[in-house]
Amino acid sequence: MRASKLVELNRLFESDDPAALKGALQDSVAALQAVSLRIARVNEITLAVSQSLSMQAILDVLWQQTKWVVSFDHLVVCRRDGGRWRLHLRGRPADAPGPALREGQPLALALRGGRAGVYHDAGLGGAEGPLGSVMVVPFLSEQEVIGALAFGSRAGNAYSADDLRIATMLGLQLAAVFRNASRFARLRELARDLDRANERHRNALLNIMPVSVVDELIASGSVEPVVHEAVTVVFVDIVGFTRSAAEMSPQAVVDSLDRLFGAFDLIVQRHGLEKLKTIGDGYMYAGGLPHPQPDHARRAVHAAMEIVAYVESLRERAGPDGWQVRVGVHSGPVVAGVVGRDRLAYDIWGDTVNVAARLEHGGVPGRINISAETRRLIADAFETVSRGEMSVKGKGHMAMFLVEGATAPPRLIPPDSSGVPPLGPEPFPMRSRRPTRRPRLGGGRASNRPLTIR
Repeated sequence: MRASKLVELNRLFESDDPAALKGALQDSVAALQAVSLRIARVNEITLAVSQSLSMQAILDVLWQQTKWVVSFDHLVVCRRDGGRWRLHLRGRPADAPGPALREGQPLALALRGGRAGVYHDAGLGGAEGPLGSVMVVPFLSEQEVIGALAFGSRAGNAYSADDLRIATMLGLQLAAVFRNASRFARLRELARDLDRANERHRNALLNIMPVSVVDELIASGSVEPVVHEAVTVVFVDIVGFTRSAAEMSPQAVVDSLDRLFGAFDLIVQRHGLEKLKTIGDGYMYAGGLPHPQPDHARRAVHAAMEIVAYVESLRERAGPDGWQVRVGVHSGPVVAGVVGRDRLAYDIWGDTVNVAARLEHGGVPGRINISAETRRLIADAFETVSRGEMSVKGKGHMAMFLVEGATAPPRLIPPDSSGVPPLGPEPFPMRSRRPTRRPRLGGGRASNRPLTIR
């Protein structure tokens, strides 16, 4: 209620005119009710915007409800956005570009001085030409101006002292809301950056570990070792690589291995198998982990045939000096887990790994050398020829077989498929379990021995 009304009311109390006094009292009560209603609506606006930290939701409430508090023809919300001021015009999306802040106009003066005020025949961002009346109230939070609310009217003398007080009250309450919204927006940005960083780290881990192992590592910080009781392990070694590499430049050696192993990766992925690692000029993969596969042996041998055929095609173009590969395959149980601290590695251990390595070492260039256990699993899908029993270091004599060809087509992973379709009966008990005690692992390649951290 204006001060002039109070002075007028005091004078009427001193008069003897009851009608005039009654009318003045009615006007005063109406004025008080109007002010109370406006204050109530200010509180309603504050409550509505405080329930959302989305800038778009906050602006939507202001566009819709501020007109019930202060009349206007033009409304501008200004807020600090990083190191600059951002102006939002009524009815436009929060992410829409706004007009530039013009020096000398009321909005710029309020932001610089932090004081509310009413101006006449003044400009306001986004309005065409000067307006009859402009009222600006800054957002003050933690002794800092973080924005402002600016009303514009085409009429002159449109805003009274009561309007300025109501608008200032609204500005004071909105300051905290805009401060929290800015902080929340920054937190969302940091969260998005963190999500992107985590996704990059996860993708990097996926290059060296299976998806389920990566997820377990991220969720718990460690990976429990698992006994897989039905796995086929394959070792591929390049014959004569050391001798030929000595005659090549270091870059040529790396480039050649990169192209070769890149092709192996594609073959292994297409057959739904798991690449484990490269060891110098050796390549190792397996079927049946980290999830059981009924046809792990057939998949592994089909992939081995494709690898041999690919390398032989390169040899045909390179001539007699071209590379060949030896392949060793064995099936049985393994222990799988993650070792290391700084450079984590997913690996497998056990006698099955050692035997597969021996079969590769005792194999034939350009052929696939398999054990009796693997042959039993693939007998209905491949033709093999016996090599008889051959001496294997640490194992005595073992029956070995060379794969001659396939009698059944491979089951390939469809593009963009995450699952492996089952095929045929279960050749082994299909289950994986956590080891109940530390497994005894036989000797073999040094790279396949469990690490001991002292």
